[in-house]
Amino acid sequence: MGDEQKPEPPLGVHKMPKSRLSRSEKLMVLLGLQIVAIMAYSYLADVPLRVLFSLDSEEKRLSSPIGTVTEIQGSVKRQRASDFEFKQLTVHALLYPNDTILTGPDSWATIVLNNGRKVRITPNSLIRLNFGSEMSKDGISINVLQGGLAEDAGRMVPLLGNPKTLGNPNLHEKIPLEIVDALPAAGTQLRFTEEEFVERKKPVKISVTTNRKGNLGVDLFYEQPATRQLVKVASAAPVFSDSTDASSASLTFSFDRPGLYEWQVRDEANQAVIKRRLRLLPDVKAIHVLPTLNASARMEGNAPKKNFDGLVLRWAPMDGTSAYFVRVFKPGDKTPIFEKETLAPELLLPPEYARFEQGVLKYSVEKLVFNGFLASSGLQQITITPVPPLLTSPAAELRFDKEKLIQNNNLLFFTWTKTNYTSDYEFELAAEAKFTKPLLVAHPRDNYFSVNAPAPGRYFWRVRSEVNGSWSEFSPSRAFKVDSENQ
Repeated sequence: MGDEQKPEPPLGVHKMPKSRLSRSEKLMVLLGLQIVAIMAYSYLADVPLRVLFSLDSEEKRLSSPIGTVTEIQGSVKRQRASDFEFKQLTVHALLYPNDTILTGPDSWATIVLNNGRKVRITPNSLIRLNFGSEMSKDGISINVLQGGLAEDAGRMVPLLGNPKTLGNPNLHEKIPLEIVDALPAAGTQLRFTEEEFVERKKPVKISVTTNRKGNLGVDLFYEQPATRQLVKVASAAPVFSDSTDASSASLTFSFDRPGLYEWQVRDEANQAVIKRRLRLLPDVKAIHVLPTLNASARMEGNAPKKNFDGLVLRWAPMDGTSAYFVRVFKPGDKTPIFEKETLAPELLLPPEYARFEQGVLKYSVEKLVFNGFLASSGLQQITITPVPPLLTSPAAELRFDKEKLIQNNNLLFFTWTKTNYTSDYEFELAAEAKFTKPLLVAHPRDNYFSVNAPAPGRYFWRVRSEVNGSWSEFSPSRAFKVDSENQ
């Protein structure tokens, strides 16, 4: 017989494939999963691995939390016994034996032990939580290395009975309400912007930071100018911005009249725990000035005219029945040289007040508006720039015959237009266009001048005007030519 054939398995029965992992490999995988689970627990529970694998019950007891942090202000750090550096401490953090806690100069922290005992660590302090030598199993000792505690300094706090729930929300009810920070600062001065002036309201944000939450209220008072009495004008409850015990709150009041205000923060017993005053100034820059004119409706100093008849100060009109109050100053003076009220949005400044040095004046316009606010233009400046005269004769490039000039008194006549505010003119004649070496400089008081006809050649002339010691620019020069009879 040939080779015997193995019988086929019955229908419906299949062979199971053999496992690819050996028994030892399976054990290694199981061991790895256990190690990962232990490391995850160590990380989440903040328990060192050496404690988990230690058979020493004392080690395990040292890893059990004995308190929690309920309040923190400023910079507070903690170094665990197993750490090499101090790390930032947070509210609700668990505390362990041999923890070292450090508070900054302006910082503090409150801790609550498992038996409900509360301890405040004062600013600039360094403490360590240790087991007491005589009560190594039943108590904890707070070793003050630097600074101090608000209570329980150096005392043994027994851990008796069942620990209370850490972070008991009712504990804050025993903490006096304190204001850690508040804005605006006392004595703050506020002023309407132009946009707020249009809205007739000035929103002011008040922010308060407390050491805990509570049923607080904020009242706003206005001091009546006549009686100096405080009158409540608004009330609101702060809206807290976070869920921790030390909370920040903010609210906004609208101020609608100038003067002195006081805002107060009140606690659950309706006692004012903070009072601060601020002032809303009455003036607001809301008057828009327009270009100044002279009385004949010409722009100031930009066109010649025979007589100067004063300046017209103008501004955009505003609503209201009260008059505008205008004051005019000389540069550097605080006392006005001219002041007047007017119902119209313009005012004529007479010539006698516009005769000023260096061509500069300053003025302001004010008007009482709603609720005692004072709309103002701010201090504005008027600058009158003298314009140069316009040369009229002789015409440009005109030629003169020397012989004919001699027959007619040998004189050349020069004329130009009069200019505003002019008290004097300066006339120059030169043989070259740059006037580096003028042949003649004269100061006529009228708008004409005559000279003896020069020798044959090409010449240039120009004029400028004087206003109270200030000179205008020279006019563009003109050229003329004197010919000899042989030319």
